[in-house]
Amino acid sequence: MGRFQPGTEHPGMHFVYGGVLVVEFDDGDLAAITDDRDKAEVAVAAYLREQAGLEAERAIGVELAALKPQWAVFEWQPEDAEYDWCWESAEEGDDQAVRIHYLPA
Repeated sequence: MGRFQPGTEHPGMHFVYGGVLVVEFDDGDLAAITDDRDKAEVAVAAYLREQAGLEAERAIGVELAALKPQWAVFEWQPEDAEYDWCWESAEEGDDQAVRIHYLPA
């Protein structure tokens, strides 16, 4: 248990586009882990094309318009939990908070 900085070495975190880690959550939500909106948009657009099979640029544009910047923390869950880790909203300056661009499903 405890907070951690997300990276490709963690379970369920293996999509990187343009140097930006993109995480898909079980409910279909996405997070691009970067403080740079332009990089987040490029990474999420690539993810939507390659992983979600979205081809129409207009549809991708609609998705990108819904990206919301926010702070988040990632935390390991107990061994008997359903998931290895979870994330929750945070405030700038919280211990191990990272800036994400969040896309709800």
